[in-house]
Amino acid sequence: MRLGIIILNNFCDYNMFEWGKPFEINEGSQSTVYFQLVDLDQKISADIKATTYLRYIPPAGSIISATIQSIDQSKTLTKTPTALAEDRSIWSFGILPTDKFGSANLFITLTEPGPVIKKGVAIQGIVVHPSDPGSISFC
Repeated sequence: MRLGIIILNNFCDYNMFEWGKPFEINEGSQSTVYFQLVDLDQKISADIKATTYLRYIPPAGSIISATIQSIDQSKTLTKTPTALAEDRSIWSFGILPTDKFGSANLFITLTEPGPVIKKGVAIQGIVVHPSDPGSISFC
């Protein structure tokens, strides 16, 4: 079993969301990041637009650590997501206006009872738009 994560956007409830796009947020905003655990070895379908995988529900008592990693250590952020009661394949964590991080990959570490540790990543899973676009420097 290879653990994967899919970012969920426009999340209303466990039956109403969009998936497959990065989570986007404006710098200094408050929001909630939702993601779904999937088993990358259990492909349900594949087409030109997307590949769908079987959701993965970890055993009760499992915990996740989520890290938005940056090459700038001062902008690396670690959170402890919680699972939805209705669907334990869906987890979320809050972003506060005071959290300092940049656009990056989202790494998760799932620790199941035993302990069994599994890791997953959403490549370019988080996109942060600067509050002052004029402050961007490309040099």
